[in-house]
Amino acid sequence: MAKKCGVSLGQINLDKFANNETSVDLKENVRGQNIYVIQTGGGPQPNDDLMELLFMINALKLSSAEAINVIIPYFFYSKGDQKDSHKRVPITAKLITTLLKKAGASHVMIIEPHTPQLEGFFETPVDALKVEPLFCNWIRTNIPNWQDCVVVAPDEGSVKRCTSVANDLNLDFALINNRRPSNKTKAAKLRKRMRHISMLSSASHSNHHDSQDVTPAESDAKESLDEEAVAGKKKSVVNGLSKHKKISISGKVSGRRVIVIDDMIDTGHTFKDALETLRKFGALGVHVMATHGLFSGNSISILNEHRDFIQKIVISNTVPVSDEVEEQLGDLLFTIDISGLIAEYIRRHHYHESVQVLCHWMPIPGGEAEPETSEEESSDESDIAFDMSALNGAAAAASETHGEGELNGGAEGGHIPPRDLRLMHLRKGFRLTSMCWDEQ
Repeated sequence: MAKKCGVSLGQINLDKFANNETSVDLKENVRGQNIYVIQTGGGPQPNDDLMELLFMINALKLSSAEAINVIIPYFFYSKGDQKDSHKRVPITAKLITTLLKKAGASHVMIIEPHTPQLEGFFETPVDALKVEPLFCNWIRTNIPNWQDCVVVAPDEGSVKRCTSVANDLNLDFALINNRRPSNKTKAAKLRKRMRHISMLSSASHSNHHDSQDVTPAESDAKESLDEEAVAGKKKSVVNGLSKHKKISISGKVSGRRVIVIDDMIDTGHTFKDALETLRKFGALGVHVMATHGLFSGNSISILNEHRDFIQKIVISNTVPVSDEVEEQLGDLLFTIDISGLIAEYIRRHHYHESVQVLCHWMPIPGGEAEPETSEEESSDESDIAFDMSALNGAAAAASETHGEGELNGGAEGGHIPPRDLRLMHLRKGFRLTSMCWDEQ
């Protein structure tokens, strides 16, 4: 990211004291500087990473930095965004946003929040970027006959994210309804089954006492066995009702390839239910796409169980993926680089330009010759880049042909030809990665 922005990394010393407390020591003068601090959650030690970030922000504030912009690709404790009415738990995401403000952060950028309300927790200005443009470009580049695929939301919380990709690529959309019965329904069924088991138990108990040829010891043994059987039946009823789900799919997936998109792969249970459901309803294969690859718990084994069904697992590098995870998943895993996206955000934010364009997928309109790209650029699977020198030359030629007033909309409200609209589209500087910033 620093290389693509054309700057060098700041010098800082991160260490631990003898009592295992975190130590932060800045090694550069930051007085009056515009600072960008990059730290992500989801690592093996998220609490240490969070403390380092807070101490670093406060050290910059006390060193008289003009602006402290914090970039957090995966926000810490992003799942703690609401209070469960049945538990006494904190809203951890809100607490962390307050800590960032108190530490001295003046602006925050996050990528793909778990839920939209997370943006409302911040007491500082916040930008929430999305990776749907990167996913759209990867789908078009790497999936043969991608026009025949269907985008599937694994649960209700992913509907907005999946419909965005489906609309951009003009693909069909489907939703997996994976619901548990309501508490009232479960309670009614449980009471009915319990009454039936109790009646059988009382009838069996009376039959043992009515028998003439059974000794008291044998009767007690039979009663003990019957009580164990009844307890086992009660336990199976409770477990069966708690695990019972009503599964359905709103959309057609039979005989089609599927693209499942979610914000993260954490424990893997959401994808497990989705993969089992798609198999049941006759899908041919699945591309799994997620922004944050946490891979905690038994997620690796769950994904490997469906290795014959999964065609590719696509994630971004918002969270560092360990070598062990890469080794276990092997060729099944593909990581999209977001360094160009963040670098372009930093450039736009520093020069007070709009960053909204980074959240939308805007391919070059068809029907015209596209800018020439080198083999190195075309081989980058996650790249939407433009040759800025050629772009400036094309814009200058268009300006000479039509005049600057026409190119920018015309003072007299004249009609702009389609080619000029395309040039204006390119002049926005929209790029997810920028080869012109890399060393040639």
